[in-house]
Amino acid sequence: VSRAALEWMAAGRPVVASRVGGLPDIVEHEVTGLLVPPGDAAALAKAVGLVLRDAPVAEAFAAAGRERWERLFSPAPFYEDTQRVYEEATRLPR
Repeated sequence: VSRAALEWMAAGRPVVASRVGGLPDIVEHEVTGLLVPPGDAAALAKAVGLVLRDAPVAEAFAAAGRERWERLFSPAPFYEDTQRVYEEATRLPR
């Protein structure tokens, strides 16, 4: 998982990243940011240019990314999942 992409989303910034590793699981293309083919410098330049030139698009990506981070990647969901596991484990017959 790309920590940098998660940090940008948490900070409410649009993400432009290569479509490698776990990034497609983090960044929703054209929703929370842009994904480009790995090694495609022209596509990367075009994506960065779009985000820099089109403020409404960048702001929409940033807002959607922040919401996705809060919903899926912030500490709260992990704490809730951990608490649920402990509660279920304590209810199991011994």
